[in-house]
Amino acid sequence: MISRQVNMCRFPVFPNRFPCSLEASGVDEAVVERSNRIHRQLKATASRHETLRHRIAQLPMFARCQVAGCRVGVVHGDADSLAGWRFDTAALADPAAGPWLQSAFEQADVDLFASTHTCLPALRHFALAAGREGCVVNNGAAGMPNFKGDRAGLCTRISAVPSPHPVLHETRVAGACVALVPVCFDAERWRAEFLAQWPVGSTAWLSYFRRIIKEPAHAPSQVLTSVDTCWSRRSSLPDPDRPPTLTSVA
Repeated sequence: MISRQVNMCRFPVFPNRFPCSLEASGVDEAVVERSNRIHRQLKATASRHETLRHRIAQLPMFARCQVAGCRVGVVHGDADSLAGWRFDTAALADPAAGPWLQSAFEQADVDLFASTHTCLPALRHFALAAGREGCVVNNGAAGMPNFKGDRAGLCTRISAVPSPHPVLHETRVAGACVALVPVCFDAERWRAEFLAQWPVGSTAWLSYFRRIIKEPAHAPSQVLTSVDTCWSRRSSLPDPDRPPTLTSVA
């Protein structure tokens, strides 16, 4: 979520290049095929809601806004593609990504990229040319667990003021407060509703149900690799793998 945003406009720098980039991420071919079948079924459902489809079709694929002094590029995948994986946590940790990241921040003229899509969270700072610093925040999943032993989803909060809610971690980027905020929900009800739509053996059940009930083998410490200036205020959800609270920054 973006709080107190101003100067919202279309984000014209990078065009969408392909409809789905799971192949580029190294995901198994069977997972790619299931994803395509899920997408076709969701499109069939959407076709029954013409008014909503029209409203959604008017939205830009990319957007730029400003929060406090922070220029934010809002994307679904990455800076190259609507369904890109270069803002995935593993891709961001790859030293070879440095030149591409430098180019992405320079061409987009932003301080922060806010992304989603890849289903695992990341919050990373990067040193850029001319003494600049860039940051990428990826909320992972809002409606599925992100960490072992923690059923909560995560959403991104970007605001001129610190979050009044419990956060996983929060950092300042060019004057804006950027936080990953836990999304707590009734896990048992969600499981029942999921199975009602996607029964055992269906495409989405094969792709997602294990993640929903088992949680991924991902730890909060992996979210914050390379983050230098951040602080944490623990959520009420217990997680022994969470890193220690860091000193708040002004």
